[in-house]
Amino acid sequence: MRTKLFLTVAVLLLVGVGSHLSSTAQQENNQESSAFTDLTLEIALTKAEFVPLEPIPILVTLSNATTKTVAWRHALTPNHTELFVVSSGGSPKKIDFHKPIRELIEVSPYPKVLRPGDAEHLKPLITMGLNDILSQPGDYRIQAVTHGANWNEEVRSKPVLVRIVNPQGINEQVFNYIKRASSSDLFAGWDLSQNHDILSTLESVSNDFAESAYSEYASFRLGEFYFYKNEDARAKIYLDRLTGKGDFVFADKVVDYRNKLAARQRRAP
Repeated sequence: MRTKLFLTVAVLLLVGVGSHLSSTAQQENNQESSAFTDLTLEIALTKAEFVPLEPIPILVTLSNATTKTVAWRHALTPNHTELFVVSSGGSPKKIDFHKPIRELIEVSPYPKVLRPGDAEHLKPLITMGLNDILSQPGDYRIQAVTHGANWNEEVRSKPVLVRIVNPQGINEQVFNYIKRASSSDLFAGWDLSQNHDILSTLESVSNDFAESAYSEYASFRLGEFYFYKNEDARAKIYLDRLTGKGDFVFADKVVDYRNKLAARQRRAP
């Protein structure tokens, strides 16, 4: 009788310990899977106002404001980030933004770890055509969402106000020129080889309207395109126009491209 009682108690203890371990493991798994959602996502603009069809850079910051290290399976990338126009009366409208081709994306090591106080940064560029959202003057609220390895895990930013104003002076001249030249998204994509009309329009904007709000993006897109086409002389012309413009959102890339062009020239026979 005592033996049976002892065995019964032992079994109950084992079941209890097993249940406790299972519960603890489940809690740990839940904590691990929910850790990504404890991060903080913030977005900011480079200036207060934009003119129609002017590219809009969004500065996205994913930071760890907790007291624990957070690890997930990928870095903050365009492929895991979405932008929306949100309004109080309607459903959010997704915005397509400029994404470089795979060869141009810098992939961070896996897994990615954010220690307390660490942050990841991303600079998506919103571009638009004549019929796209944000192409007309008005006030818009933009919100960013970034996803974890499990797409259902997400972190949302607070919305920021984007104001599109009517173009004046030289900006109005360029805007009307772009409308006449093309209705497509002038600043999106990468390969311009088959888009001779867009290529010609970008060159005109860069060459003839240097003081406009559009010219820096035209020069950058042309410089980047010719850089990857190995047309170094042309790439240098357009990238040199951005030299010293430290407030340009892609100033770091301009420096990198120009350094690589110089290295190519030194290696040339």
